[in-house]
Amino acid sequence: MNNKVTTCKPCQDFGGAFLSYTLGCSRILSLVALTFSILMVSEWKVWGQGSVQGGVRYEAVDVMDEKVGEDLWEYSYEISGYEFQAGQGFSVFFDPQLYGGLQNPRPSLSPLWDMIVVQSDPLLQAPGYLDGQARVNSPSTAIPFQVTFVWLGQGTPGGQPFEFYGSDFQTLYSGASVVPEPQSFLLAGVGGLMILGWRRWGRKE
Repeated sequence: MNNKVTTCKPCQDFGGAFLSYTLGCSRILSLVALTFSILMVSEWKVWGQGSVQGGVRYEAVDVMDEKVGEDLWEYSYEISGYEFQAGQGFSVFFDPQLYGGLQNPRPSLSPLWDMIVVQSDPLLQAPGYLDGQARVNSPSTAIPFQVTFVWLGQGTPGGQPFEFYGSDFQTLYSGASVVPEPQSFLLAGVGGLMILGWRRWGRKE
């Protein structure tokens, strides 16, 4: 005697839909988990450029031009991961082929930082630089460090070399470039993956 178990059609449909939904959700969650893992690795890499002791991020903003024919921009830098002592500081360098007219270093007249800019020399191919030297031990780096400049290149200004130096002006370490936050691009990718996942699951209903 054969024992045959039958299942009603609505139950089969419900079970199949539930299984499909579960599998779809698990795939989406796996993609989200993978992306956030990439975020964590990317964050480490951002600050790992140059040294494990600190790093510099930048934001480039196109500001109102002061002279006709000149493309004026402003960099804002965020420094983290290093505790400066009095006499120590940092320099960010400006390629003479890409940058000119450095001006308005900020914070200005700060009791914590001595800020200066030195213009580049295109003839000698000497880079210009923004320099910040700590006036006290452990000054705050939460304030934005800013400088305006004339952009001579194409598109949007990018990363630059930087270095941190000691009170004897010897380089403590240097970075290949300063880099912006990657999170927004990766989070946008998460959203796109989730939308594609939901659309794919919806087509199977």
